[in-house]
Amino acid sequence: MNIQSLYNSYIGIKYRDEEPRILDIPFQYYRCGDDSTELFITNEDEASFAQWALELLPEDPGYLSDPVHAPLLAQSFPQLNLYEELILHYLLLTINTTLSIYPIHAYNRMNDWMKGYCFFQLSGLNRVTLLEAGQREQLRGWLLHQYLYAHPVNWDTLQAFSYQEQQLVHTATGISVRDYMTRYHDEIQQHYEQYAERLDASPTTMKPFKTLTLELLSHLEGGTIALQLPHTSEVSYMLPWLNDVNDLLAQYQKDKGAFFAVLRQAAMSPMSAYGAHCFSMLLQNYACYIVTFAPGELNVLVEALADEPDLCTLIVSRLCTDTIFVQHILWQHGQTIEDMPQVVTHFNEAAKELYSIK
Repeated sequence: MNIQSLYNSYIGIKYRDEEPRILDIPFQYYRCGDDSTELFITNEDEASFAQWALELLPEDPGYLSDPVHAPLLAQSFPQLNLYEELILHYLLLTINTTLSIYPIHAYNRMNDWMKGYCFFQLSGLNRVTLLEAGQREQLRGWLLHQYLYAHPVNWDTLQAFSYQEQQLVHTATGISVRDYMTRYHDEIQQHYEQYAERLDASPTTMKPFKTLTLELLSHLEGGTIALQLPHTSEVSYMLPWLNDVNDLLAQYQKDKGAFFAVLRQAAMSPMSAYGAHCFSMLLQNYACYIVTFAPGELNVLVEALADEPDLCTLIVSRLCTDTIFVQHILWQHGQTIEDMPQVVTHFNEAAKELYSIK
């Protein structure tokens, strides 16, 4: 399943006020009673793609005085215990909600945006050949961490997964996530009658649910065609640097001034919600692919915008408040934002509050 058309619909509903429409794939977005927008199998309304696995969430063994049952897939994965089974199920829930659309408020705005951003970047990371292989691997692990953190997951799940040659694995057991997810769906499909009382999903949904989960996993692993942000005339000048980070890195290496000029153009232009989303993507690409490996470039940005203090404040504050990436990047280099007074000088009130700057 190629999910580009599904992703286009996700972007259209979330950022361009488009209504859900029939697609040429088995899934269709529907608005739910809680104002979320979820994926369902077209012409079926029993259970959403995001909901069905929640219905089979294993009991937390920490709340069982004397658990006597074994993990569901104990025969296939004998090294798995009940805690690790629960963690793998949390990952399944995280993956299956990647393309869910929820009402945004002050308490989920940043996490919602970060999760979508990290998923998109992991999808295309293998194409970023202007980075060294070691740099791509560093980013792969970091983006996965941020993707899980933003869902959000608990601490154990956050620490539980890693990449081995681009394949996502449960680190403690060495279990391939793809193998586990495949066998899990097969188990439910083949023995559906054992789980029917707990499931609203019909047995015919198991195959497309499995297909989409594995396709989303392929994007987390970078093992398929990278997703692309859909084109509109409003954002056409930014899209080459969003859909192919090599173009961004090549331009930055060749002429930083041209890159800063595009930031100026974006910051000063009237924007739709989709335009603002793409501007945030561009700023975070700068953080992710440039500042990650050279934090001093933040000072270069400030110097380039020094003659336009209001514009500098707008760009620097957006860069540092749309996500917490800059904070994490500096922490990885043993620094804090206070070590960059040139940057802090241009914080607006929201940035000062987020970073506890007086």
